[in-house]
Amino acid sequence: MRNPFLRRRIPAEQNPAEPNRDTIVPRIKSTQMLAFLTENGYPRDQFPVTEPFVADLIISYAFDHPQMFDMVMPHHLERLGIKPEELREIAIANLKRQLPQIGMMEEPPIMRVVTGNDLEACVLLASSWWNDRSAETPGEIVASVPSRDVLLYCSSQSAEGMQALREFTDEVYAGETTHALSEHLFVWRDGHWSLFP
Repeated sequence: MRNPFLRRRIPAEQNPAEPNRDTIVPRIKSTQMLAFLTENGYPRDQFPVTEPFVADLIISYAFDHPQMFDMVMPHHLERLGIKPEELREIAIANLKRQLPQIGMMEEPPIMRVVTGNDLEACVLLASSWWNDRSAETPGEIVASVPSRDVLLYCSSQSAEGMQALREFTDEVYAGETTHALSEHLFVWRDGHWSLFP
């Protein structure tokens, strides 16, 4: 069975490039990915490297080749001499080099983060960017990421914004299949994301 969570579809004649630490990037995934692997009998040594992020979101890692993502497996870390605790820093540094300028599209009363290349969800990892947004936002920032290319936020003090954020999140999440992430809302507090009560 083809695993829909692990890689982009590529032509059969193309082969992935050799693993290279400079191409490792983070990818935000749902815990559904791990559930899929477990339910379909994948051995633990065939699970990609992941770490918990917030609520039902996890961080996975991938080699970003021109035509595909190839998930980072434990044996890749051994081969490249990377310690698990070093992986996130390496991946985020690589992402910063390739991430286009982070844009915002105002969809009153909420804001939508725009990057292109299906990297919107990864902006959740851009701590300094969120600290800057937090400094200019009344109350706290509340965000949602119902799909890998949809990242929305508003002020916790905006009743209209909170209602719109909840409704739009539910709509996008319900309509997504392969790339659904989370139906939860998250709050940026003390420099990290927490589940919004």
